[in-house]
Amino acid sequence: RSYKPQDFEKVRENIEEAGLYYPEMDNENRLAEKISRNPDSILVAIFNDEIAGSIFIMENGRESFLFRLAVRKKHRGKGIGTELLKRAEKLLQEKGYSEVSLLIREEKLNLKNYYTKRGYKQGNLYRWFTKKLS
Repeated sequence: RSYKPQDFEKVRENIEEAGLYYPEMDNENRLAEKISRNPDSILVAIFNDEIAGSIFIMENGRESFLFRLAVRKKHRGKGIGTELLKRAEKLLQEKGYSEVSLLIREEKLNLKNYYTKRGYKQGNLYRWFTKKLS
């Protein structure tokens, strides 16, 4: 289902457990802004009445990206991550996107294998640059 503001703490715990939480980008206000612009931009998976996983979707009209796919450790191996991926891909396809991209850290070999098994292909390698606009 789509994320709701009351899901924040559980989603934060989920992405924090996965080592993917960035307070500047993933705080409660930022996630509220994100879903106010696009209610389906964060999806959560419910298992036994608790949030077991989540995925974030970013789109700009030309390109779409998936990020912060995370499943709680106690729920891994149950297909929850795969179902979140499929749901996100279906949503994007329904909006007319023909391709979706994602980024992973180079050292995360297990994630390379995970995404490859689900049909993703490694693209060109780029170095990511950022600048704070204070």
